[in-house]
Amino acid sequence: METSEETLKYYLSSGGLDSIPKENFSNFDPGKQKDPKSKRLAEEMVINTFNWVKEELTPFLAIFGNTGVGKTHMCRASAYFLASYQESFIHMTNQRFITIMKDFDKHESISSNELISDLMNRKFLIFDEIGFQYDPSGWLTTTLDGILIHRFDEELPTLICGNVQPKGQILTDRLKSRMKEKTMFTVTDMWDVKDYRGSKK
Repeated sequence: METSEETLKYYLSSGGLDSIPKENFSNFDPGKQKDPKSKRLAEEMVINTFNWVKEELTPFLAIFGNTGVGKTHMCRASAYFLASYQESFIHMTNQRFITIMKDFDKHESISSNELISDLMNRKFLIFDEIGFQYDPSGWLTTTLDGILIHRFDEELPTLICGNVQPKGQILTDRLKSRMKEKTMFTVTDMWDVKDYRGSKK
């Protein structure tokens, strides 16, 4: 795979990343996890994500777990991979989603409806930090749910990562029901994996 830096930057920019990420699949080291179970689960996470980005897994992949287990690394590595192959994708973080949806006219040159349509229909969607939000009205949760349900029904490749338990309120009953369909949805549970940043001693 040979992609010029200029081309790579273009596809990353169109997918939502401003710069070439330092994270990729080759520089994630499950060996940072000293605990054997954590190491095994970290290896499984990498395999699942790499297979997902190659469209050799279920259309939906969810990675849930605590901070410091590699979720964001997988999201950014996936974006790097897709940009390298000039695939159509969008990389979105939950905080950016909230900022745009609450105050899009001041921050973006795109309307909220255009953004929602893009998130619904872009071939690949990478959505990081799901659940990291305060949404007392429930409007953002409902909007995101509609996006994810549409992508599920259309079988569009979607990666969601976050530190929210599947039983949490941020995941609606409709989405939790669809997570039970094993031919469509792979859930990588990283809750028992330790923060690798605290595993260096």
